[in-house]
Amino acid sequence: MSYNFDRPRFSATIYDPVVNPDPLASGFLTYGQLPTFPIFVQAFPPSSILDITDVFEVEPLSRVTSSAGVQLNTSGTLFTISPGYNPTAYYLSDGVTKIPTGRSLTPTVNQGYAGFTNYSIDFDLENADIFNFSLDSASLVPVSQSFPTLDPDLGFSIEFDLTIVYEQSNLNRAGFSFTLISNDLSKGAEFGFKEAGTNSDYIFIQNANLNEASEGEKSTAVLEISDKNRYRVTFKDDRYSLAVNNVTLLTGLLRDYDFDPTSSNPPFPTAINPYETQNFLFFGDNTDQGYADFTLGKITIDFPPLVPSSADFNGDGMADVVWRNQAGGKVGLWLMNRTNFSGVKFISPEVEAAWDIKAVGDLNGDGSPDLVWQHKLSNRAAVWLMDGVNLLSAEILDDVGPDWKVVEAGDFNNDGKDDLLWRHAVSGANAVWLMDGTERNSGELITPVTDPNWEVGAVGDFSNDGNMDIFWRHRTAGTNVFWRMNGTSLIEGIETTNASAEWQSQGAADFDQDGELDILWQNRTTGENAVWLMDGFTLTRGDMLPTIDPAAGWTSTV
Repeated sequence: MSYNFDRPRFSATIYDPVVNPDPLASGFLTYGQLPTFPIFVQAFPPSSILDITDVFEVEPLSRVTSSAGVQLNTSGTLFTISPGYNPTAYYLSDGVTKIPTGRSLTPTVNQGYAGFTNYSIDFDLENADIFNFSLDSASLVPVSQSFPTLDPDLGFSIEFDLTIVYEQSNLNRAGFSFTLISNDLSKGAEFGFKEAGTNSDYIFIQNANLNEASEGEKSTAVLEISDKNRYRVTFKDDRYSLAVNNVTLLTGLLRDYDFDPTSSNPPFPTAINPYETQNFLFFGDNTDQGYADFTLGKITIDFPPLVPSSADFNGDGMADVVWRNQAGGKVGLWLMNRTNFSGVKFISPEVEAAWDIKAVGDLNGDGSPDLVWQHKLSNRAAVWLMDGVNLLSAEILDDVGPDWKVVEAGDFNNDGKDDLLWRHAVSGANAVWLMDGTERNSGELITPVTDPNWEVGAVGDFSNDGNMDIFWRHRTAGTNVFWRMNGTSLIEGIETTNASAEWQSQGAADFDQDGELDILWQNRTTGENAVWLMDGFTLTRGDMLPTIDPAAGWTSTV
């Protein structure tokens, strides 16, 4: 374990309402209009440059701030209760009301584009033709020059608290959207949040052409957007993932958005194109085909990206280690602070010694890790559905006969609920049960491994591509190999660092909070315990954990 490589970690707080409820106070965000960013005319016709200002200088009329965040209702008219601005209108001879962008105003709802962004608009008014309202010289400029670079090659996560009290929108549009464009303009994502009934709300990603006729990937797990949820969007290489309360809802390829500002309704300058703006964020309503009443809370950016630790039993964001005593029946927890031991808890009730804990995973998608058991004699498997360290319910699973063994848990079909990986002790067949809590939806055979000396040591998304990978360990040779997977299909095998045969792999979790899964090891001969800190499929360093007397009969897992 003589590795000394450490990846630096950086976290930026963009908005923290507990520190200051004003989202503009941190200097990273401004209130804005998107996509039109119309100018605000103080007088018409304008007599000078001074009569033209941009919309960011105008406070939203419906903004309410508190320690919970900033509340904004984007429903309203542009005449009276516009959420963004209240322009001095001018009238043409035919009675049509307009503002200088050419937008026709009507006293109806759904007209507001309002939200919070990290870019302001620079009209370069010295060069603007204020009488013809040519804004070709306008451009988007960052609110803060110190805003971090959002590089998907390195990877990053953005987390934000959000409560959407009410949302209404047309088909394939959303009253609340989160738009994120990285420093690579070909890699972005725009997520729409849709209200669809109790526990039936969903999130979708806009397709690259922003076509009204279709949505991109769409979440199917139970979701209530009116709850206060913590969302995490992760970019890594060319893929994204979106999680709510540590449960992954969506994964897929990043988009290269094709958007022509001049074709927008209303049109606006080509230079003001958020989808062609590096490191761009927007939270709010960016369509006049929908609106929402929402509260936006704390926003943070993490480099490298955060990944959920399924073995976090006490809700501190750190992976904990589960211990099973084969002699006395106890189930214990090491509460961890990265790779540092911080305390012990026990889970009740005690269970007879014939039951082994085979896996830790979130089978029902509630954000709390569950325990998967299997009986040594009957071979029956069971699941404990947990709420932290508290047992909610226990269910016996379908009988599989004497030779199929549960070896790990992981979300193979990206539905936000972990599935079970099985291995046949005689034939070497391998299978995945796609689970919905304690119910098996379906089963799929995957590539077999006939040599029984190969054991599954861990399952997790080591490649950060949104798919579960499988870590294989040869129990006599000490050889270690990763299977890089696409769902339940094997893509390739990747050999990694070997380890001596007396060490056993006990599962994977992100111990050091660097956005990469790590591997837990136990030496049942010496009682030593260790964590391999990983960078994808590559070992970067090994950290030793406290030693446990092997005679005491404790076995670990994550």
